[in-house]
Parts: sequence; structure tokens; C-alpha cells
Amino acid sequence: MADANSTHHLNLYVAYEKGLFAKRGLDVEIQQTSSGVAAVVGGEADIVFNCPTGVITPIAKGQNITIIGQVKIPCTSVLVVPVNTPYKTPADLKGQQIAGLSTTCCAVILIRDALRNQYSTDFELVTLAPGAAIAALDAGQVKGAILEEPFVALALLSKDAQGNPRYKTLFNGASDADGDGKINPNLAGENPPCRTINANKGFIAARLEDAKAFIDAIAEADSLLENKRASGFWESTAVTVRVLSAVDALIRAEDLRSLDLEASATLAGNKILEGNFKGLGARPVSAALDFSGPALAPLEKDRIQPLVINRRGRGSVYYTASLSYAIPAELQDFRDEGLGVFMSIHDVDTDEEIAGTALESGKTYRARVRVSGSRGRTYVALRVPVPSGAEILDSAFVTTASYGGDGGEREGDEGSARRNSRVSHRAIMDNEIQYFWDFFAPGEGTVNFLFRAVRRGVYPTPPVQAECMYESEIFGRSRGLIYTIE
Repeated sequence: MADANSTHHLNLYVAYEKGLFAKRGLDVEIQQTSSGVAAVVGGEADIVFNCPTGVITPIAKGQNITIIGQVKIPCTSVLVVPVNTPYKTPADLKGQQIAGLSTTCCAVILIRDALRNQYSTDFELVTLAPGAAIAALDAGQVKGAILEEPFVALALLSKDAQGNPRYKTLFNGASDADGDGKINPNLAGENPPCRTINANKGFIAARLEDAKAFIDAIAEADSLLENKRASGFWESTAVTVRVLSAVDALIRAEDLRSLDLEASATLAGNKILEGNFKGLGARPVSAALDFSGPALAPLEKDRIQPLVINRRGRGSVYYTASLSYAIPAELQDFRDEGLGVFMSIHDVDTDEEIAGTALESGKTYRARVRVSGSRGRTYVALRVPVPSGAEILDSAFVTTASYGGDGGEREGDEGSARRNSRVSHRAIMDNEIQYFWDFFAPGEGTVNFLFRAVRRGVYPTPPVQAECMYESEIFGRSRGLIYTIE
């Protein structure tokens, strides 16, 4: 395997490090080289990941290389222009000098085809490598450049003498060129293709099944990366750049480079925390105090105590304080801090709700949990404990939901709100079941599952709890209960 050690080939290294090749009986050796295509053509390597730009020509010449798969989608190449550019529509690019890697670059081909077919126009391509294209932009020698990551990020992070951004992206499905408040479609199309998996023809002829196994391993690595992205990570380096740009704007607005202050926290007049903060390298300070420790133990019970934050110097202090304490599970009461949670238990045969907390050994019940909220929430987790003397029977679940406004939608309806608010994952443990929503729409959602009372006894059971995974202050819970199984 020949590779130029590019971040665009992350799935290759994930497959290697996670043992996905070895799992399929493949012994893969990655050789770092900037001449991977030549190595495959000459038989010194079996496979190379590469932009089609470097592969189309040797294929056209009948050389010993062929394309067998796709490395990643979408292509990260976009059009980068100065922030003060006059271009409002793609037609404005007519005759302009635009830098690009080559005439065989996927992004260049797709953008030029769109301009010719949809706008009957074209630009003049100036063939330049990415670094040289940025230098040409800086010198005003070209009016724009088609760049891929990480060069897009480098351009967007570039500032002028006043600290203002120098460049922006256009017509990439994430920008508004004419200021009408609408995002312009991507000239390269939706999910344009990018780098390809290329192999020596002799290798394919002799070891076709190994080539298929290699592609399967890459596909599994893609799935692992997609699951990571869907679990809260930023979706692309372009999004990361915009986040970093926003942080940079905050640094400038708050003048954090000039930060120079001392801060302290006192509880009932006693200092419990202090710190010095200077410049961008300032680190947060924190403390965890136990109720039995010297700071809290002497305080008088059942009396409100003042917590005071003091600041001296230049800059603002941002702080958070939380109080955690244990309450026996069966004594915990309802809480609604942005999410409402209600649970009922029904006879699986009659669907009648069970009054009280007495269950019958050997009988099957249906638990029904309703979660509600007045606002849309992201990454909501729901934990539903069952008595330790019960067993969850069925890994299948049914979800229903209703929303405010026009009367609501039900499971099976095709409304966009319903589709975007389905349970995204569930996990069954020994004595609880967990549900997760990537997005929980305003209104109410319901989950149902079956469990059977098995072992006789008395079982204190924690409340059902829902919370936003990345906003722990938004949560809700039902009451804790003591179940008896007779």
C-alpha cells in the first residue's frame, strides 16, 4: 500500500489501527511515498489512494493501473475568493482567472460543467498547486482558487493587517453570495466524488478477493468514522474552521489577549477557591468540596449560605457552581428542568394501567414512558430502570410522538418533524433500557417496551431520567418507586 500520509485518507489508517485488515486475513503494509501512482504502475505497490487527477492520464495511456473504489465523499474542494469579491451569481465568474490543481481535478471538472451547462459560461483556469494558488490570491494574480482541505482552512484563517478575514467560500452549498438570505447550491453538486482507490491491474487479476476484502475494510472504517461524527463531533474540517473563526471573533471582542486578573470564591465568608488568569494561556481552576470536609462541615444546617465570586483586574470571570447530593432512589421526586418525564405500567393483555407498584411474579407488563419538551433539543438520552426482580423481554421497541400546532403526527406519518425526531439508538442492560435521540422535536415522544416480573421481593427503583447529553442542566425525571413482586 503506497500512501502520501494525507488526512483525506483517514479511513485507511483507522482500518489499519483498528485491525480491520487483519480481521479479513490481510497483511497490509503502508509505505509512505509521494510517488504512489508510479509505484502502483511499476508493480512496486499494489494499491494507492489518490486524487483522480493523477490517475486519469496513466489510465488513458493504458498503463498498469485501474480505479476500484472511492476513498471518500464528498469532495472538500470549494471556490475561495476575497471577501470583497463582486461575484453575486455563478455567471459573474465568466472569463475570470481562477486557480485550480489541473483540468482533470474532480472539483474543477464539476464546477466548469455546471457553469457551462447551467449558465453558458466558463472561467479561465490557471493551473497551480494549492500553496501556489493561495500565494497567487494574496498577490492578486488570480480572482479565486478552487482549493481542498486543509488549504481551504488555511485561506479562511488568513487575516489582513486589521485582523479581518481575507477570504470566503462561494457557491459551495454553505454560503450566500448575493445577500438574499438564501444559501446558494453547490456548483459541484450534492456529495461530489473525491479521491479514489486505485490498484495495479496484475494485483486485481491475481488477488481479486483480497482487493474486495480491502474495500470492505475501508467501508467499515468509514462506518466507524461516521458513527463518531454522528455522536457529537464536528462534521468536517470546513465546519471546524468556522467554529475556530467564531472563537477568534470572541477572543477579539473580549480582548482576551489583555486578560489580567485575580479571582476568588468565598462561601459563608471563607475562601474556597482562587486563581490568577493572564492572557490567552490562562487555565481554569476548579475545586470539589465534600460535605464532610473542613470547608463545609462547620456550616450551619438548614440555613442559606452566601457564595460570592470576587474579581480584581482586567477582564471578565466566567464561573459555574453545582451542588450534588445523594437521595435514596425511592425518595426522589418529579423534576422538570426543560424535559418532562412520565412513566406508566400496563397489563400486556388488557392494556389497563397498573395502579400502585405491586406486580405479579411471572406476569408480563408493558412500560410506557412519555418524554416532553417545549423546545427542540439535541442529543437527548433517556434511562428507564426496571425493578431488579424483573427482566426486559423484548429488544424491539415502538415509538410514537405528537407535536404541537396542527394537531400532531403519529408513528408512521411521513411529516418531516416526525422523521427528524425518531429514536436514533437504544441499548438494553440487565435492569434498564436506554434510548437516545440525536434530535428531539418540541412536543411529546413515547417509548414502549416489555418486561416480566420474575423474582419475588421488594425493590427500590430509581426514577426514569431524561437529559441533554451535552447540556446537563436540562433534564427531567419521574418519581423513584418501591416495587413489590408477589
